[in-house]
Amino acid sequence: MFTPVEEFLSEEDMEKYQDRLLTFELVDEEGNLTGEYTPACGISITGQEAFDKIYGEQEYGVFLVSNADPVENAEKVFIDILDA
Repeated sequence: MFTPVEEFLSEEDMEKYQDRLLTFELVDEEGNLTGEYTPACGISITGQEAFDKIYGEQEYGVFLVSNADPVENAEKVFIDILDA
């Protein structure tokens, strides 16, 4: 569903955003939480003024959809949003 951020961010960027990485807890066939998590697949942008006007106080982040095409453009937009 989402591309792990380690696939397109440099090690330096991964360290820079370490405290903002987002993962999801996996569920089993019955919908029960397993205690296992996905690789980091998003970065929290909660607190960015421009987005707070839209999303309010809830947590939100930026993700790269795994079938983005062209992926290079999607990666650039991802980084641009982080730098906004």
